Amino acid sequence: MFLYRKNSKWEDNTGPAVKALRLVLLVLIVVGLVLIFTKNLWVPKLVDYILQTKGQPEGVINAVTFNCQDEKAIDAIFFKDRAELTLNDGRHLLLNQAVSASGARYANRDESFVFWNKGDTAFITEKDPLASLGTSKTTFANCVLAENNQTGTVEQYFSQNLKTFVDDETGITFQYPDKILTKYIETVDWPPKVQELREPFSCVETGAETGRAGKTARQIINGQDYCVTKESEGAAGSIYTNYVYAFPYNNTTIIFTFSLRFVQCDNYDDPQKSACKQERSLFSPDNATDQMAESLSFQIQQ
Repeated sequence: MFLYRKNSKWEDNTGPAVKALRLVLLVLIVVGLVLIFTKNLWVPKLVDYILQTKGQPEGVINAVTFNCQDEKAIDAIFFKDRAELTLNDGRHLLLNQAVSASGARYANRDESFVFWNKGDTAFITEKDPLASLGTSKTTFANCVLAENNQTGTVEQYFSQNLKTFVDDETGITFQYPDKILTKYIETVDWPPKVQELREPFSCVETGAETGRAGKTARQIINGQDYCVTKESEGAAGSIYTNYVYAFPYNNTTIIFTFSLRFVQCDNYDDPQKSACKQERSLFSPDNATDQMAESLSFQIQQ
């Protein structure tokens, strides 16, 4: 900047470019001061945004609807380590999975909003900003899986007479139902074979159920992470499906494998055809497998 005296007045002979630069610097200083003094307002929101958008989800594990008391509802889409919720009050949230002693828990950054899920049930707690110490209250209570998402219960399709399997070579032991109670579905390989992989749990989702290697997908069953592979092929009026359930156990991976035979429902006339299709639509070995996994332990080798 250059000042010179003209007609007893000091005047600035700085060029337009320099004046524009000075104006830009002044604006930046003002903006910087505003950001510094308001950091408590925008920094947490920025961190939440970064955490929620970091990386792309590896794929949908499950998508369900929960119906709650007071005519409330939750649409939940589960990914590997997060859950996307749409509430019937118009809110849409993306929550990261958090530590939980039982079931699955998903929360925002400051845990002012927590979504709890175990099996076919769920609920939501939210901190009341007006209450002392930010006390949490249940805002979506007694939520259960919508009927169109439900499968039959373990008790309905699997015997509750449990037997104990012991692998003398590895020391692995678990309890399993002695038989399946279905009319149109039969066990082929039972009890499940069990294997321990001395490597961390991982899951690569790929394929199709009728493909050569089957379809592999990640599932959360009663809060437990599983990698499930299903491979089906037809033969002599039946469909044979091989199941592989892999799950983390300490720092290793445990694998259950078994096979089921499903008769072709279209081979029957009604009412058997309808009963067969109804049984097929409700049947799932997921919960029975999860119960076997929960009972698993290692015997001390002599």
